[in-house]
Amino acid sequence: EFLDHAEKLWNDPGVQACYSRSHEYQLIDCAKYFLDKLHEIKSPAYIPSDQDILRCRCMTTAIQHIEFEVPDGGNHIKFDVYDVGGQQGERKKWIQVFDSVTAILFVVDCSSFDQTLREDPEKNRLLEALENFDQVWNNRFLKYVSVLLFINKIDILAEKIARGRDISELTKKYPDIFPDFDKFNPSASEKLQFLEAFPYQDTEPRKKSRTASRSDVHPDTVKTAVYIKHLFMKIVKGELNLKKRITKQERNWHDEHSCEYFYTCAIDTNNVQRVMNGCRTLIIQNHLRRFGII
Repeated sequence: EFLDHAEKLWNDPGVQACYSRSHEYQLIDCAKYFLDKLHEIKSPAYIPSDQDILRCRCMTTAIQHIEFEVPDGGNHIKFDVYDVGGQQGERKKWIQVFDSVTAILFVVDCSSFDQTLREDPEKNRLLEALENFDQVWNNRFLKYVSVLLFINKIDILAEKIARGRDISELTKKYPDIFPDFDKFNPSASEKLQFLEAFPYQDTEPRKKSRTASRSDVHPDTVKTAVYIKHLFMKIVKGELNLKKRITKQERNWHDEHSCEYFYTCAIDTNNVQRVMNGCRTLIIQNHLRRFGII
């Protein structure tokens, strides 16, 4: 009975209008996915699918240790990953796992450009992510640790763009940090790189397209994702400093580590598999370089 009422409410035009303004309040990303499936979920025969499980969201409030193996030829390479909470109150715990790490996986929600923090309603989420990345990349204790930047939730970014949201308002609010979005034009190769990572709506295998456009992806989605990538890479190149340095960095401060970026959609298993294969090689090379083997 509760689910019947919830389904009627969700289909109400007023509730849909509220959802269209969900960037103005704190709403979990998977809300629409599950609310759209209420007719299926309320069935006594309902069994969660793999996608249903992947869509579930739990806030990370402690350090979680995850072990897994990635195939490499006829062998398997073991990886140990420490998942730390991204909330402000959890960041003081990060230093506990930074010692002796091979690489840092920095995950940024590229769809969060129009949202504020749950802990601080005045702070923009994307700006906060840029400041955190700046602190990690320029941390003198991490100058030998490479960073793998995951530009995540590209599927949710596409949904927002389709609803008429855009990043221009943020760029105009902070012109000293964000270059003019309207004048930004990604190159054909940058567009292609994003489109190759963007999931198709169906599950059929596809040949890689060599064109810098796709009918199912709005051009502004591509432009926004590449624009956000540029912001983070400007920090890597030293072209964007969000925090004054207490001590002057040596000239070769970043010679011993690197930053590679990937466009990701965590609920697309094929995309994640491709990304992990790319990360595997980078992590192994960085580990060997760190100990002078190559």
